[in-house]
Amino acid sequence: MWRYTSMVDLANIIKATFIAAILIVAAILYLNRFVGTSRSVFILDSFFSLFFITAHRITIRSIYNKINHDRQEFLKTTNTKKALLLIGAGDAAEKVLRELRENHALPYYPVGLLDDDANKSGLNIHGVPVLGCIADLQEQVELTRADEILISISSASGAEMKRIIGICQNSQIPFKVLPGLGELIDGKVSIKAIRDISYKDLLGREEVVIEHEKIGDYITGETILITGAGGSIGSELCRQILRFSPGKLVLLDSSEENIYSIQMELQHEHNTAAVITVLGRIQDAGLLRLVFSKYQPGVVLHAAAYKHVPLIERNPWQAVYNNIVATQLLIEASITYKVERFVLVSTDKAVRPTNVMGASKRVTELLMLTYQKNNWNGSFSRLWLKSYQQTEYNSLANETLENHSTRLMAVRFGNVIGSSGSVIPLFKRQIEKGGPVTVAHPEITRYFMSIEEAAQLILQAGAMGEKGGEIFILKMGEPIKIDRMARDLIRLAGKEAETEIGIEYIGLREGEKLYEELITEGEGIVETHHDKIMVLRGSEFIQSNTLNRHIEQLIADANTYSGQAIKATLCKIIPEYQPDNIVRSVVHNDVFKDTVCAFR
Repeated sequence: MWRYTSMVDLANIIKATFIAAILIVAAILYLNRFVGTSRSVFILDSFFSLFFITAHRITIRSIYNKINHDRQEFLKTTNTKKALLLIGAGDAAEKVLRELRENHALPYYPVGLLDDDANKSGLNIHGVPVLGCIADLQEQVELTRADEILISISSASGAEMKRIIGICQNSQIPFKVLPGLGELIDGKVSIKAIRDISYKDLLGREEVVIEHEKIGDYITGETILITGAGGSIGSELCRQILRFSPGKLVLLDSSEENIYSIQMELQHEHNTAAVITVLGRIQDAGLLRLVFSKYQPGVVLHAAAYKHVPLIERNPWQAVYNNIVATQLLIEASITYKVERFVLVSTDKAVRPTNVMGASKRVTELLMLTYQKNNWNGSFSRLWLKSYQQTEYNSLANETLENHSTRLMAVRFGNVIGSSGSVIPLFKRQIEKGGPVTVAHPEITRYFMSIEEAAQLILQAGAMGEKGGEIFILKMGEPIKIDRMARDLIRLAGKEAETEIGIEYIGLREGEKLYEELITEGEGIVETHHDKIMVLRGSEFIQSNTLNRHIEQLIADANTYSGQAIKATLCKIIPEYQPDNIVRSVVHNDVFKDTVCAFR
């Protein structure tokens, strides 16, 4: 259609004209060796052919563009659209301008661009001029009478984004940001994706580069089971996996509301029909047998866990049931039904844990290592075997797992911005109510990454597990002070810290560390070919019989709701576990003796 003539069409016309000229010259040369023929004719013929073939196409496109432009100018006068000033004059801004020009239903019209690249000043993109640098924002807002600002810089660093946001706040008109490509499933920039500024924009983390081909090799056409599929990490894994065309997505979650929400999103927003939802608890071994036998998943991504530190510290039995027992049953189900890859989502709190949540996640890492084929020397756990009928139970009771082919691996990372239980939603609610914002300690720090980045790196790590038994560590960058985070969020809300919104230091909560770590001293860390992923090829594991005995003791302790007993048993499994102010059990000949431990 000539109204959509583009550079691709021009390139094709040039190629066609050039080939035609070559053929004509070759024919004339063959027939009469240019006798009586002017050679300049061929040059003129090529030039006029290119000119007239191109000119009428461009003319038709220009007419249509003029009609559309006049229509857009008319819409401006109706006051139905907002004048939009864009910060950034790169690829993202170009795509936004193109969409604004072609989609007249959008409620914006562009009035100009600002960019710190002085070479772009005075140029234009799709007829929209680059007015100056970002520092001139206040002046340009007044000159263009802009109603709203859009930050369309996809690769801004955290420091740069803070500077831009500060300038935008001084303009005193609304401003929004265009998400990075990592947040968009299809990787396409769209004006419909613009949103308010969030804290993750201030992190300024580099865009994740993932190996699409390798991830596709183990996901495309495969049945993928995701536990905790309705949670923050699980639901984002669902969205990211869609990019690789899985055969089926089996979503397992114990929350009715969460699993329904992600099911409706996948079916209606992403037009995905191959979604199977299972409402239930992973601790239900019979349900696991049904799910695995019916759907035969090839990949299991285990994101389900209780992770709120103070809550688990007060209810440690839930960590036993939901974190440890559930993981053991899921690993054994994966091995039984010959799952190809099992990826455990772990946490930085598993490193030298001081709380039950971190200790329980460290136990799940040890379970993964112990069940890996190179380490295993035992049989199925009693819990898994009890889900079988008596005849099946007898036949499986002595079955060992020495030769299984399932590759088990874990991914360890820090806090995820926007996840359930994150401190940021709490801070935002406190700011909305006028404060104060409660911070545990002025020096407390945490590692942070976005949900999209975490999900992408989990999928990438899943593609990198070669032999199994790897613990992949995502590079989290520099730790962030929670105090600084609170002050930045207050500033994003247009307030001043301590003058308009107070900050109150309330002390560390139960089980909380001042600093988090990603590596335990003595663990062997190895760089991988991916610049954001490291791997621990640790040999530390517990003999299966010993670990099973400890887990059975944990279950017995949990059944009596004895928090001290649970912590004592965890101390025996994890020597580096240092709970605060508890009675720690020391084992001599498998007899418990209660002694008071001196902790740091």
